Amino acid sequence: MEVESAKTGASDIWDALGKGPVDRETVWRAYAENLKLVMESAEELIGAEEGKTVVTSDHGNLLGERVSPLRVRLYGHPPYIHHPDLRKVPWAVTGESDDPDERRIDADVEDQLRSLGYT
Repeated sequence: MEVESAKTGASDIWDALGKGPVDRETVWRAYAENLKLVMESAEELIGAEEGKTVVTSDHGNLLGERVSPLRVRLYGHPPYIHHPDLRKVPWAVTGESDDPDERRIDADVEDQLRSLGYT
């Protein structure tokens, strides 16, 4: 999502959210729109291959959570910040079947990411 006006003084959507010209609901709507587009493409890729497929992402984002020890609100994915919400990522697994009822979300994402070498 582009910041609509340079007058806001914001360099990106996260900066705009932190400074106030863009609200949290607008960012969530943009996330939902983006996710819909991504999942449409993912569905096409999943259908093109046989076997198990995992759909995930590289990191989460902060939407104004307070981060210790600073206790300031942070937005986006700031460097050198370790926060659980930055490490929570989706982990959708599809099996051999194309039946949507057989798709599942694994709750133990930490183990899955560790097995891929991320933690």
